[in-house]
Amino acid sequence: MSFGFGDNNFEFVGGDDGRTFYFAVRQDHLIDSDFRYRYHEPRVDYSGKNGNKTTFFTNSEYFAEKIRLPSEYFGKYMAGRLSCPYSFDKDKNCITFKGEYSLPDIKNYFFEFVKNYVICQPCDYPECTLRLDDRKNLIKHCESCGLNHQVNFKSNDKAFQFIERELKKK
Repeated sequence: MSFGFGDNNFEFVGGDDGRTFYFAVRQDHLIDSDFRYRYHEPRVDYSGKNGNKTTFFTNSEYFAEKIRLPSEYFGKYMAGRLSCPYSFDKDKNCITFKGEYSLPDIKNYFFEFVKNYVICQPCDYPECTLRLDDRKNLIKHCESCGLNHQVNFKSNDKAFQFIERELKKK
C-alpha cells in the first residue's frame, strides 16, 4: 500500500515486526535490498477527556534516531502544520501535541518534514544532515551522494527559523 501527499510516496510493506515503510519520494526508489531505509510505522496514543485531549507521537524518539535529527525539529514543524502547541513528555519519552490528531495527520506532517529536511532531492535517500553555510543559510548535506543544497525558506515556517537558531548555537 502506498501512502503519499502531493508528489510524495511512502511505501508500506508487511514485516515480521508489524507494518513498516520506506522513505522515498520517487516510486522507483522504494526498494532497498539492505533494508537500511525501512522503518516502523508512526504510532500515536491519546490521553485526556473531551475538550482537553493530548496526542502522543509515541515512537518520535525512534524516528529522531533514524533520521539523525532532534525530535524538537520535527515536533516544531508538525505543531506548526497542526496549529497547536507541542511539548516533550519525559515520562513517555515522546513528543506530544495539544489536541486530538489522527494517525494519518501525524504521518502526513512527519513525512512532509522528512521530504523537506531529510531526503536528498537528487538521489532520493534519507541521508541528509543539516548545517549552516558561511552565509548562515540552512544547508542539507547528503551523506550518500555528497551534494549540498539549500533548504527552501518559507517566511511563515517557524520550524525553519527554530532549526536555524538551534544550529547557530552549535
